[in-house]
Amino acid sequence: MRTVTTFKSLKIKKSVLFLIFLFLAGSIYSADDWKLVKKTTLRGSINGTIQEGYLFKVSSYEFYVVTGGNRQRVRLRNPGVQIFTRTWGSDYLLVIEGVEEPFRCVKITHVTETEIDGEFNGWDGDTVFRLANGGIWQQDSYDQEYHHAYSPDVIIYQHRGYTYMQVEEVDTAIKVRSLEYSAIKSRIDGEFEGWDGDTVFKLTNGQVWQQDKYGYVYHYAYNPEVIIYKVDFGYEMMVKGLDQTIKVKRLK
Repeated sequence: MRTVTTFKSLKIKKSVLFLIFLFLAGSIYSADDWKLVKKTTLRGSINGTIQEGYLFKVSSYEFYVVTGGNRQRVRLRNPGVQIFTRTWGSDYLLVIEGVEEPFRCVKITHVTETEIDGEFNGWDGDTVFRLANGGIWQQDSYDQEYHHAYSPDVIIYQHRGYTYMQVEEVDTAIKVRSLEYSAIKSRIDGEFEGWDGDTVFKLTNGQVWQQDKYGYVYHYAYNPEVIIYKVDFGYEMMVKGLDQTIKVKRLK
C-alpha cells in the first residue's frame, strides 16, 4: 500500500513541476517581457529584402543585425523605429514604421563605415573591393550580384564569427575577408597602357609581373596604383581606374 501511495505522489509531483515549467515558459516568452527602450529613426534608405544578417543603423549611431523574423521586402527612407529589449538576455526587437512584422536583432559595436573607392559593379565569386579608408577586402563566399554605383557607402561588420560587407542600395550583405596584410600594394613604374597578351608590368617596389591569361584592354595612366592578390589558381592584378582585373605571374 505504501509503494502505491509513493508512486502516486511522484506522479503528482511531476505534474506540478510540469505545470510550473509551462507557467514560467509562458512568462519568459510573453509579449509583456519586451520593454520599450528607445524611439528613433533609421539612417538612410532601406531598399531590398530584409533577412537574417541584414544590418540596421539608427540615428543614434547604434547598429543592429537581424537574427530572426520573416523575410520582408521593404522600400523606405528614414522610417521611424521603436526598439524593445528584454529584461534579460541580449535580444532586441525592432518595430519599424511601415513594415508589417518586427525583426529580432542583436546589437553590435565593432563596425567600420566607409565607401567603395570608385566604381562598384557588385560581385561575382572572388571580387576584390578597394575602400576609401585604404582597406582591401575580398568576397569570401560564392555568390553573384550586379549593382552599378559610384562610391556607394559600405559597412563592414562581424556577425556569428563571420565578417560581412553591406553596400548601400544592395539587398544582401556579402561575406568578406581582409587582404590588408596578404595583398601586394604598389604602383606601375611609369606609363601604363593596359595589356594585350603577355604584357610585362614593372612596379615601383622592384617586382616584375607578367600577364598570365590572354586578354586585351587599353587604358592609359601614369604611375597608377595596383593591387596584386592570390586567387584559387595563381594571382590577379587590379589597376586603379579599371573595372577589369588580369591574371598575372611573377617574374622577379
